[in-house]
Amino acid sequence: MGRKIEKLGTEIADLEARERGLTQPSRLAEVFPVDPGKDVTERWADLPVTARREIAAMLLTPELLGEVRIKRVADSVSDAAVDQTV
Repeated sequence: MGRKIEKLGTEIADLEARERGLTQPSRLAEVFPVDPGKDVTERWADLPVTARREIAAMLLTPELLGEVRIKRVADSVSDAAVDQTV
């Protein structure tokens, strides 16, 4: 019974941490606020470079994009760059 209570306590703590992560305001939303009067391109152009860099650092990660792997030209179907990426 004690092990089950301990296991459930750990599971509850994990679920509470997950809930906090899902309900806290997104850092991206803070840096790149929604403006109904502008499209994304205009909003991006209006951002300072520091904010753009922060957004790029958040989004351009292997966890979100995966890893780009480049093949040697000799191993590719053609010389085109698109055929050298995996």
